[in-house]
Amino acid sequence: MSTMFADTILIVFISVCTALLAEGITWVLVYRTEKYKRLKAEVEKQSKKLEKKKETITESAGRQQKKKIERQEEKLKNNNRDLSMVRMKSMFAIGFCFTALMGMFNSIFDGRVVAKLPFTPLSYIQGLSHRNLLGEDYTDCSFIFLYILCTMSIRQNIQKMLGLAPSRAATKQAGGFLGPPPTSSQVLLTIRRVSRCCSCRHGSLLRAQDKRILVTGTMVVTEPLNFWGGQRVKPRQQANAEPVFEPATGRVLCQMFPCGSEEVDEAIKSAHSAYLKWSKMAGMERARIMLEAARIIREKRDTIAKLEVINNGKSITEAVVDIDVAWQCIEYYAGMAATLADRSMEVRSCSGMWAEQTPAPCSAITPGVAKVSFTGSVPTGKKVMEMSAKSVKHVTLELGGKSPLLIFKDCEMENAVKGALMANFLTQGQVCCNGTRVYVQREIMPQFLEEVVKRTKVIPVGDPLLDDTRMGALISKPQLDKVLAYVNQAKKEGARVLWGYFMSPCVLDNCRDEMTCVKEEIFGPVMSVLLSTQRRK
Repeated sequence: MSTMFADTILIVFISVCTALLAEGITWVLVYRTEKYKRLKAEVEKQSKKLEKKKETITESAGRQQKKKIERQEEKLKNNNRDLSMVRMKSMFAIGFCFTALMGMFNSIFDGRVVAKLPFTPLSYIQGLSHRNLLGEDYTDCSFIFLYILCTMSIRQNIQKMLGLAPSRAATKQAGGFLGPPPTSSQVLLTIRRVSRCCSCRHGSLLRAQDKRILVTGTMVVTEPLNFWGGQRVKPRQQANAEPVFEPATGRVLCQMFPCGSEEVDEAIKSAHSAYLKWSKMAGMERARIMLEAARIIREKRDTIAKLEVINNGKSITEAVVDIDVAWQCIEYYAGMAATLADRSMEVRSCSGMWAEQTPAPCSAITPGVAKVSFTGSVPTGKKVMEMSAKSVKHVTLELGGKSPLLIFKDCEMENAVKGALMANFLTQGQVCCNGTRVYVQREIMPQFLEEVVKRTKVIPVGDPLLDDTRMGALISKPQLDKVLAYVNQAKKEGARVLWGYFMSPCVLDNCRDEMTCVKEEIFGPVMSVLLSTQRRK
């Protein structure tokens, strides 16, 4: 025990020396430079000024006053980023010294328990905290873990003692990864800039006052839906308006005005300009922007999920998962972007704007668009392909999904039933890759149908913003009518409705390959069950 105590004291002393060395290197390379002093003073001044303004501003403050504060926050964020870049000059030297010292002392203490932790570390930390130690007592601490913890905490305290740490005001305003915590409007603005394309409908919901979105049927959209060039754009011609409905209530959220050809050209030019800037960025620059976008989405997850529910009618449970997948995907590709060490690795084959889904036919004939990606019906997909061929554009089409789900007699029935329900009723069946043709072997057909119907009957259908709801509303009244028409057509052709009416999930039995419900994409909560007579190969 005395040996362990002596090791702990020695490692703390080594950590103090390492922290002092790191601060010494930083002082030589950073702290004494005029640029650092100027930026630090500017950040401190802006932070205090901004904090005072935020304390005095009220909810009824004018738009100009709020815009002024947003501009100051943006300026502070840029200065904070510049300050961080200046500090990075010392990081390579510190990293080299730290790695050398850690390697040298680790060879002395390797395999020795140097301290006892007052807690059991999380499993993914144990590889470091218990590194090269014998036994399964994970409160045993390795040299490398204690050394890192002590060095980091001691260095932070040295910075505070010497007055080199950011002030409380600056820390408060700095917030997350690259700058101050964004306001609601900044969050929505950044999400739009990161997104390649956003339909008007989705955009209308992203701009709402998120704090007021608490229950279904309360949201009001008053601002223009179009957004490009860093700002909202009012429609030039307020003609041919189309109402945007809230699926769960049928209430009109706002009026959507279609853009003219000049407005489309402006949006595409704006997107192309942004692409040119993005393509010139190094991998690390891209990674920083993407990580910041992921952070904003993660912090605003609940708000964005509610907006999604109001927009498309899916349950809040599903929407939250969608938002989590979104920021996780961006974080993943941020990690990939950081590996771009050479400009030659950058992809330049699709310069210009991508058009996703709406309005694909219009984008197909616009010269500035290099690629058109369309998901929808086969007839529209053919039209998109035809129009894109005239200028030889890249085209990706995902049309008329009717994926099969094969269930054999040696399956685990529990998994098969869960898989069938998920493959048919996720997002009210409005998923292009749903497995809506369920082929079941004859021997297990009765048991399968009994279980599927039993579980389908108890799926909670209702207000999509309630946590207990598992199935919300279809996207629109025309879509509901279309789905019901498919169900009625299936009954006429000999299918049997085992369960389902209106927006409730529907299971069709006695289906055959030649039936309309089996051949065509319904895009609703309808499962077509067919008898499988084929042997598994």
